[in-house]
Amino acid sequence: MNIVVRRGMALAMLVILVTGCTFAGSLGTPAPTGQPGASDTPIGTDTPSTPTRAPSTPTPTVRPVTGPTATPAPTEIPGLDRLLGKDGRYTILLLGVDSRGKSISGRTDTIMFVSLNPKTGRVVMASLPRDTVQVPIANGRTYGSGFVRINGLLAELSRGVSRGKGLQRMVSAMEYMSGIEIDNYAMIGFRGVRGLVNSVGGVDVKLDKPLVDLSMHIVMKGKKGLRLKAGRNHMVGGVALSFARTRHTDNDYRRSERQQQLIMAAFQKVLKRGPEMLPQLVKAFKGRIVTDIDFADAPALFALLERTKLGSFRSFVLGPSKWAGVGDMRYNTALKMDVVRDMFRKQFGPVR
Repeated sequence: MNIVVRRGMALAMLVILVTGCTFAGSLGTPAPTGQPGASDTPIGTDTPSTPTRAPSTPTPTVRPVTGPTATPAPTEIPGLDRLLGKDGRYTILLLGVDSRGKSISGRTDTIMFVSLNPKTGRVVMASLPRDTVQVPIANGRTYGSGFVRINGLLAELSRGVSRGKGLQRMVSAMEYMSGIEIDNYAMIGFRGVRGLVNSVGGVDVKLDKPLVDLSMHIVMKGKKGLRLKAGRNHMVGGVALSFARTRHTDNDYRRSERQQQLIMAAFQKVLKRGPEMLPQLVKAFKGRIVTDIDFADAPALFALLERTKLGSFRSFVLGPSKWAGVGDMRYNTALKMDVVRDMFRKQFGPVR
């Protein structure tokens, strides 16, 4: 496979990863279970963030991320070390915004960490629910209280600065919260999700039980609402978007699990079809995703993605009651930071 195709496929893989980042919109939020944007720019046009920076220093009251030094990461992939940064793994922050038009801006109703271990091929994901409050984002500073929740942080950090600068601030805040290194970011809106899923011919998702939400604005076989059966379901753009948005039949935390499930289904589709889908994806992702991934890193990224073991991925949703408790009002939650940081240390920590 020549370098042009490999670079294109790497970007295609990134596109498919972020198609799973879908969003709740402006609908109300159920009680938890248990205790400013610029105009669109094509993918890759933001200034790349420095891939070798270390995460911000956490407060003394929260356990920092530490761990034993592992053996060096593989070096047979040209450019891999530059892509991975200091911790020896590749971690991207995926943001889903609730914009419905052409502008990729709005509340980040999906905040997801996705990390690949080049030594084992293992993928791990963690979702930060949009109704989380009191999130530590810098030394001595937390964000979120009452109806001001984590999904408003990007807008707050972007005031008076460029979109790229605001996104870099968001990365720094999430590095501080988690205690891990984040190498890149990618952000997508509603319009991008529909187009990108359609461009790969839809995705296949297996459900343990039927999923029906008649409040979703979609028509399936002549009937209004989302209607999915138990077993295998083939989803095109609008259905996939509704699948990742619905939460009225359960809650926001189950929705985050569906988003992660959609990501892996789409990822498998790209791996199966390979370079043949490149022309459709190149057309589909133009102007629909904002990212700081450097095109020069694309061949190494594709080679890394080829190593992934999709059958052994781990996923976490940082909701009640293991990862969070009741926040400062009924409809929000606050993270149990010691437990959350311990998870990030074990699952996302350095591998070299």
